Amino acid sequence: MRSVMVGLVFLPLAAALAGLGGCSTKYSDADIVRIELPAARELASREGTVLVDPRPWSVYSAGHLPGARRVVASEIVGPNGERVPALRGYSFYVVYAQNPGDLAGQSMAKSLMKAGYEKVRLFEGGFDAWVRAGYRVERGADGPR
Repeated sequence: MRSVMVGLVFLPLAAALAGLGGCSTKYSDADIVRIELPAARELASREGTVLVDPRPWSVYSAGHLPGARRVVASEIVGPNGERVPALRGYSFYVVYAQNPGDLAGQSMAKSLMKAGYEKVRLFEGGFDAWVRAGYRVERGADGPR
């Protein structure tokens, strides 16, 4: 009888504590998979990869990697937790910002991982490294701000 009582007390507590772990998953900089220019370029050319640019709208429209989607953290999941159209159907998410010192890229990579996106990579060199290498960029923007 005593073991049944102990089970009745501790089982709900254990279940509640186990559920808390999934709700508060935190990601640190150490969890981010970082890639350099050659890997970023190779992934960008693959079917199923989306380039995610979290820079301000004016900076994005002045120049961004070809095919990149401008996305901010508040737009990575919809009101019901679903993936937003701009990020649906991809298997790789390559995030970049202006340069390695721009923390927007790291922040977006962690936000995507926390929201459940898998295969998130951070292109550390960012837009500046892409331009220095002489690769093509797009200007302007389509879609809503």
